[in-house]
Amino acid sequence: MEKILKEFQKITGFELKPRQTNYLSEKTMRKDYLFEKLSRFYLEKPTKFKELTKKVLPLINKIPFPDESLLALAGYLCYIKEDFKKAQKYFLKCLNLNPRNLDTWLDLAFTLRHLGQIKLANKIIFYFDQIVPFFSLSNHPNITLTKIKKLHLAEFRNEKIKKSVVITGYKCNNRCRFCNQAHRRDMPILPTFEIKKRMIEAHQRGATYLEFIGGEMTIRKDFFELLKFAKKIGFSTIMISTNGRMFSYEEFAKKTLLSGLNSIVFSIHGHESWLHDWLTQVPGSFQQLQQGVKNVKKIAKKFNLNIHLGSNTCIVKQNYKFLPQIGKYILSLGIRSSEFIFVDPNEGGAYENFNLLVPKISEAAPYIHQCLDLGKKAKALHWHIRYVPLCYFQNYLDQISELYEDKIFDTEHVAPDFYNPNPSKARKEIGRIKPNKCQGCILYDKCEGIWKTYFEHFGDKELKPIKI
Repeated sequence: MEKILKEFQKITGFELKPRQTNYLSEKTMRKDYLFEKLSRFYLEKPTKFKELTKKVLPLINKIPFPDESLLALAGYLCYIKEDFKKAQKYFLKCLNLNPRNLDTWLDLAFTLRHLGQIKLANKIIFYFDQIVPFFSLSNHPNITLTKIKKLHLAEFRNEKIKKSVVITGYKCNNRCRFCNQAHRRDMPILPTFEIKKRMIEAHQRGATYLEFIGGEMTIRKDFFELLKFAKKIGFSTIMISTNGRMFSYEEFAKKTLLSGLNSIVFSIHGHESWLHDWLTQVPGSFQQLQQGVKNVKKIAKKFNLNIHLGSNTCIVKQNYKFLPQIGKYILSLGIRSSEFIFVDPNEGGAYENFNLLVPKISEAAPYIHQCLDLGKKAKALHWHIRYVPLCYFQNYLDQISELYEDKIFDTEHVAPDFYNPNPSKARKEIGRIKPNKCQGCILYDKCEGIWKTYFEHFGDKELKPIKI
């Protein structure tokens, strides 16, 4: 590396600086100007440029794992000397190290145009604001031209993605105090054939995104069979929401990922075992969750799998003051896609133990703000709050989960005991309330208000409508 840097400066007369990431959030068309400098160098000193290419490219190729800066340099050298096939390979390698860098995506797009792949190049150029987040959500993106081509077209026609959330049953190996399905835990689980039937029906209704929730699906005996069946049907995203405990067994984690699962959301309710385990009522559950995340990352890397990792955290009285610490812990796990969910007290554990578990929004909001700020600072792609009145979050509207969900997804819920074709609409009409006090608020149409049970206990004194 040092030899390359010295050789580069000796020949060009300027320093090769570390490549900067041009994040989407910065809304800058270009941040790295190495290509412009090299182009000018080529025009002014073609002989020196030829010497640079001859000496530096072989040195880069000898390095087992070159960094982003060296791969970008190699790509630019090949591009300028019109070896576009090699340039394409270097830019793809560069993206697999850092899929968030808009500069590299545009470098790849213009290279593809020179190779005659106009349609694919235009797809990147005109829809980079959707392509970049799609691949950036994975810790091991494994970006290829084929994968870019095969991305579901709905994502690039501003159509909503049809998502089917299948609740396979309510049995669980945790006993979370706040669980809104606690009163359903003893219901019989759906048999294998019935879940397969519902998957087929969901796919026939146009669903391409399948999300399994429970209960805890990983404790089902037919777990792997159902994953393989979902993959066989053709769902592009197969996701599970899990407490992560079964993933602490490495062989189980390996078999799961190789069965077709490509998106995992871990439930993380505390930053340390004393808090998480108290809420789940299972000693050791935090340690198993932590090992589960490590196993998934290890196996995904070993088998070069594109696995999206996410998390959710239920906000209750016992953990809201620790949200900044919980956020830091989640980031330390390498997770950059997280939802922080204000507890639903309309039924289940939080309904039965309202006074024990449900905090006041006015008291929790400052800690939620700090947690959301962590995500912004870390440039996390999805770091959202769910089920809160917007008057406390007017500066965080780009981090409100319901607003994002309604924009991106057309969601249905398929459960053992009900079918809900529009959970967002049902939640607004049945589960939540906007008191008369909210009339005239500039966020009224966007806001879902508060949970009805919350209103019954605390009223509307906390609410502070924003008026012009």
